Amino acid sequence: MSAVFAAGQPFDVLVKYELIVDGQVGRVTLPGVGGNRRTEKITVTGTSECRRIDVRLKATAASIYKPVFVELSYELERSVPTEPDAGFCASCALLDPTVPNRLIQRISFKTGCQGEVCVSDLRLSARWLDITPVYVLGSSKKASLEFEVYNAGENAYLPQLNVTLTPARLTLAKLTSECQQTITTDAVNVLCDLNNGLPLKASYTSRYTLILDMTKLEGSSAEIKAEALSSSDESAQDDNFLEQVLTLQEFSDIEIIGKTSSSEVFLEQQSGLHNVTYEIQVHSNGPSTFRRLGFTLDVPLVYHKPSSGQSF
Repeated sequence: MSAVFAAGQPFDVLVKYELIVDGQVGRVTLPGVGGNRRTEKITVTGTSECRRIDVRLKATAASIYKPVFVELSYELERSVPTEPDAGFCASCALLDPTVPNRLIQRISFKTGCQGEVCVSDLRLSARWLDITPVYVLGSSKKASLEFEVYNAGENAYLPQLNVTLTPARLTLAKLTSECQQTITTDAVNVLCDLNNGLPLKASYTSRYTLILDMTKLEGSSAEIKAEALSSSDESAQDDNFLEQVLTLQEFSDIEIIGKTSSSEVFLEQQSGLHNVTYEIQVHSNGPSTFRRLGFTLDVPLVYHKPSSGQSF
């Protein structure tokens, strides 16, 4: 900051300025103030003076690449007297009306894209690695669903995968460090960082596999909804979303074993009643859980002997 003294006699001018750094996002802390706004009075002389102000930028991965706005405004602490009886003020200064007293500078990060904000084009697809879209309950304890995110546009910063699993019985068998899991009564939401948190460059692909716990599943179907997202702008939203329905079926290999308490009964020699106990054992060899057991048993009440024509 500097001052021009047309009369040739320099004198000190007290100026009050206000500095605001990153007022929109609030990522910057200025030393000595604990915030991003600083107000100070300084003395301007006939010589130019530059001041260096160090700032601390603290941001999340989602906001680190957003531009930083620096705003500086200033005014004279002592204005020129305007009273009619005021005499000439030899030590009064005026602001040049042709020079704005409010400056705004935009500091952009190098993103490697054409503009200040990258425009990505993420395309999401998925496939089951170890089961088919028609799943037999109980056939496996875990299932692997691989998601593939391809970027057909500019750099995608903070690429993420957001997955919703319905019903809530369909949970993760293993929660990795790059994922956060939220369980509600109706569904399970999983948010994962892709590409180790690094930008997904143009024409690059990132794959991520979710290992699902299948032991609690029941019913007729399960639904998986997924979305690929990033902090960059997106040129086409439609292919960022994916929805899959997993059809659930039950199948059990059932084995029935019958055992009687008497191996033989001679009806012609038998008189009166003879109690016979018949024990039935039903074994389910899986894979699905055996539910709602029901069977029909035919018991002969009369035996007709063809050779004698007798009935027993």
